[in-house]
Amino acid sequence: MRFTLLLTTLVALSACKKQQFDEAKLASMIRDEMLGPKNIKATSVTCPKDREVKANDKFTCDAKLSTGETVTFDILVKDAEGSIEANLQGTIIDPTKIAGTIAPKFDLPASTTATCDRAVSKGETPFTCELVAGAVHRKFEIKPRDGGYEFNEIGKPAAPADHADEAPADDHPPE
Repeated sequence: MRFTLLLTTLVALSACKKQQFDEAKLASMIRDEMLGPKNIKATSVTCPKDREVKANDKFTCDAKLSTGETVTFDILVKDAEGSIEANLQGTIIDPTKIAGTIAPKFDLPASTTATCDRAVSKGETPFTCELVAGAVHRKFEIKPRDGGYEFNEIGKPAAPADHADEAPADDHPPE
């Protein structure tokens, strides 16, 4: 997931007149502008201290999420003015989209909600989501696959890979 932002407000002059990123403002921007619109709560964000603004420089910032997982943003400094491109290592999981895809296939109502055990999918690592429709609770293992998700109900026989159900991945930046 890529975010391109002009961060001139995140740049400060150090005592030796070099432009440096204000790590607290950069962390706040990641927490509030990148994760917040996707309803992902970060309990802390750590970025390098005293990082000089240099075009084509690369570094990372880590965000500890309320789910307990840590996610990493790759930061690329685009120019000497402090424009950056931030790339989340992984894909944000959209429980609403997952519920909307799985529920009809298992005759669950449209009001079904999903709660997943993580907020970001990384690579091929599977995760679980619980779907709830009134008193009905069903758990599914979700596996990222080919730009979407393969899912199987936990406690039920796994569907063959060529018949697995899929939900599209949400890999678009917040608007």
